[in-house]
Amino acid sequence: MKLLVTVGDREVELVAKPSGDGRLTVVFPDGRTHVVDAQAVPGGVHVLVDGKSLDLAVGGPSDARQVALGSHRLETRVDVDRGLRGGRDTAGGRAAADVRAPMPGRVVGVRVQAGDTVEVGTPLVVIEAMKMENEIRAPRAGRIRNVAVVEGASVESRAVLVTFE
Repeated sequence: MKLLVTVGDREVELVAKPSGDGRLTVVFPDGRTHVVDAQAVPGGVHVLVDGKSLDLAVGGPSDARQVALGSHRLETRVDVDRGLRGGRDTAGGRAAADVRAPMPGRVVGVRVQAGDTVEVGTPLVVIEAMKMENEIRAPRAGRIRNVAVVEGASVESRAVLVTFE
């Protein structure tokens, strides 16, 4: 998919190619490529870029996020190519999107079921990890196709929790 990334007043068009294991290969206009794995964590995003770890604090409205890396703060915006968004599945509809566990833990709450329609930010699943409860929220609006976990189940990092239609 094509992404137009704006950081401050600089725009860069990138191509992101899913690798099938939840990671993306990101291609810059000059041909440089980076393998990226991002996990939502409370208060931000944990990102691995070519095996290097970054913790980003993220806040603000979804169209103009404030991102902090250490003491550096930037306003960012990411626009997905409208013609490519969502892809297509074999039935001709939108491709399914998986919501994955950001860390290993135990499922202590399931807030949705198959068939539910949710908005961005709707609580989906609660995972207890290192004595903390982490509420996993909907990354987009849509209808829930499948809930792959039940309360009390142990999950590994990157395990599928919920699938959108």
